[in-house]
Amino acid sequence: TARSAAGVLPTVRSRCAAYTLAPLPQADCARALLGLEPRLGADGAADLAFLYGGRLGAARRAAREPAARQALETAREVCACAANNDAYRVQALLAGTERDRDGARALLEALGIVCAAALRRPGYAGLAQERAAHALTALEEARQALAGNGNLRITLAVLGAALCGA
Repeated sequence: TARSAAGVLPTVRSRCAAYTLAPLPQADCARALLGLEPRLGADGAADLAFLYGGRLGAARRAAREPAARQALETAREVCACAANNDAYRVQALLAGTERDRDGARALLEALGIVCAAALRRPGYAGLAQERAAHALTALEEARQALAGNGNLRITLAVLGAALCGA
């Protein structure tokens, strides 16, 4: 399996059958997620289905894995603090992962998911669409810095400043 046909060599792709799978409608995803993870409750399942755009596997992973759940909770808090221009709290939350590159990557991924959700539903996590779009740009720059083996502490500090409009 591959996320994109473009990532498969043409010689291999020519010998394969291609099946494109689309995400579930959000209501169906929420019902399925609630069936798999009843402790979420209807509201929690609907929220995860919305956040992950109907991608049941990603939503279930966020519900089941403690690290993914924690990253998502922290991302929501970072976004709420950024919406209130609480730069100190944003920096403090980001600093919690400055010694854990994998944790920082997970937090950046979760921030991207929450910001993308705010583009689809203005006001989600307290973010206006303009701030969410700005945050997504800053997140991409942070991801590139980390991919280039940039200093994690500096990357997170710059991201925090960008999230608060500095």
